[in-house]
Amino acid sequence: MILIFLKIVVFLIFTLALLPFQLIVVFLLKSYSYIIPYFYHNICCKIFGIKIKTSGKLFINPPTLLVSNHASYLDILILGSIYKTSFIAKKEVKKWPVLGILAKLQNTIFIDRKVSSIKKQENQIIEHLNKEKNLVIFPEGTSSDGNQVLPFKSSLFNIFEENINTKVSVKTITIIYKKING
Repeated sequence: MILIFLKIVVFLIFTLALLPFQLIVVFLLKSYSYIIPYFYHNICCKIFGIKIKTSGKLFINPPTLLVSNHASYLDILILGSIYKTSFIAKKEVKKWPVLGILAKLQNTIFIDRKVSSIKKQENQIIEHLNKEKNLVIFPEGTSSDGNQVLPFKSSLFNIFEENINTKVSVKTITIIYKKING
C-alpha cells in the first residue's frame, strides 16, 4: 500500500513539474506540442511499472487515426508512450481534476454524445487530422475488462465514409493486459 502511495506522489510531483512547460509549448510552440506528452507518458509507464510488449508495425505517418479497444485509463499512458498523438474523449473528462487539464494540454477532442453535436465534432476531427496530427479513438465508447471487444458506439467512426478526400491512414490496435501469473 505504501508503494502505491509513493508511486502516486511521484506521479503527481512529476505531473506538476511538467505542466508549466507544456502550457508554454501548447500556446507558443504548437508544432512541438507532442514532445512533452510523449516523454511524460513514457516516464509515467516507468513510475507505475507498466511494461509494454508490442507486436506488429509501430511506425505511423501522420495523419493516422488509431482505433483501439479501451480496457483501462492506463490505455492513454500506453498509447501516448508509443505514439505522438491526441485522443478523443467524452466531454465529461474535460471537467475531471488533473486528468481534464492533462487531456486539454494534449489536444484531446472532447465529444458530446448527442446526435445534434455530431457534425461539429466530425469537423473538429477532420480539421485535427488535416493538420497532419494523429488521433486515437475508442469506438466502444467505454472501457471494458478487455476480454472481449464491445459493440462500437461511436457514430464519429463513420466520418471517413463521407470524407473520402481526407488522406488519413487507419491503424487498429488491441491492448491486452496480462498479470505476471497469467
